[in-house]
Order: sequence, then C-alpha cells, then structure tokens
Amino acid sequence: SGSPAAPGECVWNEQPGPQAVAVGTPPPGEPRQGTQVMTVSTNLGDIEVTMDLAASPCIAASFAHLASQEFYDGSKCHRMFPGILQCGDPNARGEGYRETDGQGGPTYRYPDENLPTNQSPAYPAGVVAMANSGPDSNGSQFFFIYEDLQLPPSYAIVGSITAGMEVLTAVGEAGHDGAFEPSPGGGHPNTEVVIESLRVGDPA
Repeated sequence: SGSPAAPGECVWNEQPGPQAVAVGTPPPGEPRQGTQVMTVSTNLGDIEVTMDLAASPCIAASFAHLASQEFYDGSKCHRMFPGILQCGDPNARGEGYRETDGQGGPTYRYPDENLPTNQSPAYPAGVVAMANSGPDSNGSQFFFIYEDLQLPPSYAIVGSITAGMEVLTAVGEAGHDGAFEPSPGGGHPNTEVVIESLRVGDPA
C-alpha cells in the first residue's frame, strides 16, 4: 500500500519554461477503478505497462492526455543508470538528443501518488516510476526499472511492465556512455531507444 493516497481531485500546476511543451492539461473526471494499458512502441520492440487506476489515477490521466497529443512520439530515452532507463523528455530528439539537459516536459506538474513507502525493495524489476526534481514535481519523464532497486521511495509508481521486459534487459546489458558521471550519474544508453509511439488504451 503506497502513500500518499491518490488525491480526490487531480491538481495540475502550471510550469511554463523554455524546455516546456504546451499541451494543455488533462480533462477532469479521470477513471479511478480498473486498469489501463500503456503501450510504448520502440525501435527495439513494444513495452506494455499496466497502470492501476485506483492507485495512480492522476498519473494515468496525465499519460493518457499526453499520449492523445502524440507528446512522446519520436523522442529518445536519454539517460540510463544501473537498472534504470529514463525516457519522456520531449526535447530528446534527433541527433541533438545527447545534448539535451533532461529538463523537458509539459507545461504542468502534478503531485506524487502511489509512493512505495512500505515495500522492500521499493522498486523491484518490472516497475515503472515517474522521474522528478523533488516532491510533487511530476511531469512527463519516467523510468523503466529492469533490476531490483532500493531507492528512496520518492518516485511515484506508474505501473508494472507486463510485456517487453526483454527489450529493457538487452538495452541494460549494452550499458551506457557515462556522459553524466560522476554527478548526477549514468549516461546515454549505448543502444539507442526511440519511442516511436506511446498510446494508452481504454480503462478495463
């Protein structure tokens, strides 16, 4: 059971800036029961993520909204640490993606939900979580976790990888270029990962 509990109403805080892409905000009345499947189609194969709408309704609403705007299409997963592949920066495109500072996102941020405060490890292999720049600063960036990780439970859980884990394992085995060492760490994946499309299905 994660905390904080999902808010009764999703809050979308405006976050304009030079790295932000304007896409409006998700519509109200987001579904809060059942599951929703997000399909991330990459140049290496599809990865499916099942989202729990009771646990992460605002996260799912944000992904569904951004997917409807084709927000992620053509972007590259720009950063990798041991066990983690980070994606979702709309500016990480084309040849210039290695120069992106990883600050891109939509023109809104939203609060944390579904933090794994009572789990060990907090982030087992197969979990997808939101990247952030501090509490309640979720935007569009997220990371796939392909090895068990004991991180502090400060990254909101998106859902679970239900297909395509082998894509991530292969990318992990190829390593990264160390471009962000020593701090903040990691690098660009040696195997380029392009999100050709990211789509969210209807709630089930």
